[in-house]
Amino acid sequence: MLKAIETRYKGYRFRSRLEARWAVFFDALNIKWEYEKEGYDLGEAGWYLPDFWLPEQDCWFEVKGVADSESLDKMAGLCAQSRKEVHAGSEIDIDQDVLTYIPIGSDKPVPVDWMLDFLHPEILVASKPGTEEAHKQKNIDELLAMLFVDPNIGFIRFEFKGATLQFDAQGFAFGGSTWMECAACHKVFVMTKPVSWHLPCNCGKGGVSQRIKKAYAAARSARFEHGEQP
Repeated sequence: MLKAIETRYKGYRFRSRLEARWAVFFDALNIKWEYEKEGYDLGEAGWYLPDFWLPEQDCWFEVKGVADSESLDKMAGLCAQSRKEVHAGSEIDIDQDVLTYIPIGSDKPVPVDWMLDFLHPEILVASKPGTEEAHKQKNIDELLAMLFVDPNIGFIRFEFKGATLQFDAQGFAFGGSTWMECAACHKVFVMTKPVSWHLPCNCGKGGVSQRIKKAYAAARSARFEHGEQP
């Protein structure tokens, strides 16, 4: 198994070059970050030390080159235990979606109705571990009731073209989030596409701005060798 290269940046020793590049990305957007702020005991899932805490966004950000099932389970557990959103980014690429977990009971808008009405997904329900049954129905209330009442139901997953929405007992998971900048106040948030009008600042609409594109470019081109500064 290949071992990631530890990388120093701003006095921190990151476990991988990819983590350091995400720190450069945050700095380019003036996003405050704390590296490996605190760990959590997730019970059977073991101990977990999240990569970044973003205080202004009030969320965790995980760096995942490859997100295996164990890592995803721990991210879901972190979301449930801390009651905070957990986002996971892999490649430093504007076309690479961010995976987002939102805890049950969150007041963040969830674009379920929009997706169901316009994208017509297949609805997959895990009837018991290791098996899945396909359902073509749109009664989300009925499906969620199944999830929280029937112990054999592990999760409900909606699959769309280019995005995935999953419900489980620990929260909601979106595969299809991205960084967006408000066109008015210029704050940057991780948002589930395509609901840019639900930016938390409530100023107005936003999107993937030139500033965000430049931050991706700065992170990708950052050099850390021989004391060079990104």
